[in-house]
Amino acid sequence: MNDILAAEMEEALYGMDGNEHQKEGFVVNDDNKADWALKRIKENQAKMDEISELYEQQTLRLVHWRNEEMDKLIKDNEALESMIMPYAAAKLEKSKHKSFKLPNGKCGFRAVPPKFIRDEEKLLKFAESSVPNVVKVKKSVDWAALKKLVENNNGKAVMIETGEIVDGVKVEVQPPKLYVEVNK
Repeated sequence: MNDILAAEMEEALYGMDGNEHQKEGFVVNDDNKADWALKRIKENQAKMDEISELYEQQTLRLVHWRNEEMDKLIKDNEALESMIMPYAAAKLEKSKHKSFKLPNGKCGFRAVPPKFIRDEEKLLKFAESSVPNVVKVKKSVDWAALKKLVENNNGKAVMIETGEIVDGVKVEVQPPKLYVEVNK
């Protein structure tokens, strides 16, 4: 539907144009205006959904394109490096240096540390019995459980049963939040 026809229909149905809420002094003071505002919220949510969907599609497309292009370049670099490797090995074999420079960069070999492949479950059992000082134990508060035992008392968190003030918790009272549900 074209925008002019939609604006005319909206003005006929609700007695106001699509931007009237932006005018100074506009107030929702009856069911008709409240329903009009809900209709606008519903339209805005639909537009936000469209934007999000388009964003997701474009993002996926660009990520796919980027990955393909990067894979091609990585494979090309790996092929070029595999061609340089025998030459570099032969050149450095006779030299006391570990690398050599060329106009576009330098080549050489670096020692690579061994890779340790771990089975975390078996490793943890071993460490607990043989070297317990290398085992990490992370302590944290179970806030969901503690929250059930605490209440707000004049801006302070206190234990419900004892009245003891809970150190490390600040209470910030929140005003009620309007919720809006639009019909689909």
